[in-house]
Amino acid sequence: MGNSLGPVALVGAGGVASALGEAFAQAGIGIASVYSRTREHAELLAGRFGAEAFWGNGFGVNQPAALTVVASTDTAIVDLLGRVAEGGIVVHTSGSTSLPTLPAVPTGVFYPLQTFTLGRRISLEGVPIFIEGSTRKVEQILSDYARAIGARPIPASSSKRRHLHLMGVVGCNFVNALLGACEQIAQCGELDPHVITPLLHETIQKWLDIGAHAAQTGPAKRRDEFTLMRHRVLLSEELPDLIPLYETLSELIVRAHAEARDEA
Repeated sequence: MGNSLGPVALVGAGGVASALGEAFAQAGIGIASVYSRTREHAELLAGRFGAEAFWGNGFGVNQPAALTVVASTDTAIVDLLGRVAEGGIVVHTSGSTSLPTLPAVPTGVFYPLQTFTLGRRISLEGVPIFIEGSTRKVEQILSDYARAIGARPIPASSSKRRHLHLMGVVGCNFVNALLGACEQIAQCGELDPHVITPLLHETIQKWLDIGAHAAQTGPAKRRDEFTLMRHRVLLSEELPDLIPLYETLSELIVRAHAEARDEA
C-alpha cells in the first residue's frame, strides 16, 4: 500500500518509536532510518522496516526525511534535536517538553496520549495525537501523518500538553501503581489478583458515564471509620508500606465529598 506522505526517520528505538514506526509502515509510509544509542537496538528496529540504522554518540542520528520523529526521554531531546539531519520537519513526542526551536528548520510536536511498552504491539486507531507546529502548514502536515495511521490529531499548545501529560501520569502511571498494590494485597491473601477485573471495567464505565465525583463509593466517602480502621490494621500487619498511600487517598476522597455530606 502506497502513501503520498514522505518517509519518516525515527530517532529513538523504544516503545514510542517502535509503535509509531509500525503504524507508519502499516499505513504505507516509508521508514528511512532508525537511531538508537546502542547498535543492537538500532539495527533490531531498523531491520523490521528495511531502514538504515544509526547508533552511538556521533553527530549524525538520521537520514534526511520528510519527517524526523525524536522519540526519546525528555532529558535527551535537546541533545538529539541538535544532531538531526536537515531536510524536513523535525518533531518530538513529549507531552512535557515545549515546541522545539531550530534555526531555519520547521519543527513540531507529535504527542500520542497513550502508554507504550517495548515489545507490546498496540493499535493507534482512534488514539488522540496532540499536534503543535512552528507554522500552520507544519500542523496540517502533522495532522495528515496522524490521520494516515488512524489516530485523531488535536491541536494543543505546550501549556495544554503539560496538563495532558500530568493527566496521563495520574490516570495511567498512578493507576498502574495502584494495581501493583492490589497484586501485593492479593498475594498476602492468597487470591487471584484478576478477580477484580469486572470491578475495574465497571469503574471505568461509570467514570465515562457519570464522572468521577458521582461514581465514587466506598468507606472513605461515607466516613465508615470502623472499616477504615480495619483496613489500617490489616495493612500494618502485612503491608505497612502501603499505609501512607491508603491514608492519602482516603483523605482525598473525604475532602472531595465533605461539602456534599455537610449539605445532606
